[in-house]
Amino acid sequence: MMRTPLSIAALLLSLPNPTSGQWGGCVNPNDPEDIGLVQIGRETTICLTVGPGGNWGEGVNYLRFNFRPEADEYSTFHIPNSYNAIVTQGVTSSENSTVHVASGTSVSFLRHYYEKETKRIYPHLTAIIDVNDGVVGGIAWDNACVFCNSNRCLENTFDFNGNIYDETDEQTSGCYLDKRECDVIMDQKGTDCDVTLYVVWTGTDVNSKPFVSATRRFSAFPSEQIQNKIKDQINKFEIPKLPELPDFF
Repeated sequence: MMRTPLSIAALLLSLPNPTSGQWGGCVNPNDPEDIGLVQIGRETTICLTVGPGGNWGEGVNYLRFNFRPEADEYSTFHIPNSYNAIVTQGVTSSENSTVHVASGTSVSFLRHYYEKETKRIYPHLTAIIDVNDGVVGGIAWDNACVFCNSNRCLENTFDFNGNIYDETDEQTSGCYLDKRECDVIMDQKGTDCDVTLYVVWTGTDVNSKPFVSATRRFSAFPSEQIQNKIKDQINKFEIPKLPELPDFF
């Protein structure tokens, strides 16, 4: 699994108008001419963007991270200290913060990472990259409700105009932690509320070889097994019981 040592504050960018046609896709920053055909076992470029909620067409400030995992290797991308930077310090926005993923010329929908009004954090993110003979055709979010019980799982997918996206053929919901819970985890040196992205691939690579990593994503396993894993992680922290919140598990 891959983790990044990048400093979050160093990558603040400005996007005047994301619909202007100037965006060239998510490409290898060291080789912009790379057309980005995906081959199993070879490095491929993934872009993770953290920005505000609302309408991106009005112009936004955002953070973009590039990482290059091996295609079809179930990969993890963790942004250290991102909870503190985004939620506590408000690096990208004083309001809601969202994330989305890009590869090639394909872009996922937005997911809220932090909702200021409700004080909810949605830290569980898995992107499924769909590839047809090496060309990325789309990026979908995986089912993020396997991490908690149904009372903690809410709609959490939006288009770039800020409208909720709830098409029935997409996994659009996610589990949340309350900011008070995440503050305790951060104070106890935990990273469970940082931005962490898991990536898998489906379809076929440039040699028409099928990807298999999607079978290892969290939602492919029984939810009880996944919740026990998350419970073991969270139970390491001394989080007080908040009676007004539903149980996470």
